[in-house]
Amino acid sequence: MADLWNASAEACAKRGVKLVWEFEPGFYLNKPSEVVDMAYRVDHKNFSIMFDACHAYMGAVVGARQLGTKELLPGGVVQYAHLLTGKIGAIHLIDSDGSLHDNDTSTHNPLGTGKIDFDKVVPAILEAGYDDEWWPIDLCFWAKALDVAGQCKTYVDGLIKKFG
Repeated sequence: MADLWNASAEACAKRGVKLVWEFEPGFYLNKPSEVVDMAYRVDHKNFSIMFDACHAYMGAVVGARQLGTKELLPGGVVQYAHLLTGKIGAIHLIDSDGSLHDNDTSTHNPLGTGKIDFDKVVPAILEAGYDDEWWPIDLCFWAKALDVAGQCKTYVDGLIKKFG
């Protein structure tokens, strides 16, 4: 798989397209060590990781949908970001209540309503080398996303003011 993604990253680079992999609980390779290992195996300048805060929480803190023995990180999402230093090419900022949506992917709770400590996570993401100007909010599958989008933007604006 690393060879395929490396070749894909090269093909994308020739066309000016950035290749980013978003790991999540419902996908193959969802343990932190598997994600980190793949990021470093591919090791192509045009391949990076989409670091979705709630997916990172579900992998590092909950161990959701991991086959075999659960692999949790004592430092949680902060440690996960640090393990991916130099590999984070995009982010999704969204909270987590520790549950799965339809027993498949992470439930994307509005920012500030879940268990993620963004005052610790955002600095870790920045320390890991994320330097893009985009700080997107991901309300995937949230039933009333438009009703909470404004409060989420205000939350992210506060994070940008504090850390950006």
